[in-house]
Amino acid sequence: MTDNVNWLLYPSAEEVALEAARRIETAAATSIEKSGVFKIVLAGGTTPEACYKQLVHCETDWRNWQIFFGDERCLPAQHPDRNSVMAARAWLEEAGVPAGNIHPIPAENGAEQAADQYETLIRPVLPFDL
Repeated sequence: MTDNVNWLLYPSAEEVALEAARRIETAAATSIEKSGVFKIVLAGGTTPEACYKQLVHCETDWRNWQIFFGDERCLPAQHPDRNSVMAARAWLEEAGVPAGNIHPIPAENGAEQAADQYETLIRPVLPFDL
């Protein structure tokens, strides 16, 4: 176990979301400057959703972002409980991220088939930036 833990405390969940979005924007700018692309893996749920709503305001060229997902529910592609649908609603559509830069997990095909298909998609783009 390491003793080099640095805890950051914020007064509200909104402040956490703002700081997370700021750090993502900084990581994106660094990656785009270095390699021309920023490859990010998104999480699902209500906690990241607040951050995604803040990312709409980033000063960036969305054409340089490649969006991937870390997990997904095995539901129809447009089901409102899917992480990809939440991210699209909260951020990606409003920000104008090109559809071809968004890579949802095909979880509507079932867990095993989706995992196999997604591995084929992501293996050539590894490593991710964030």
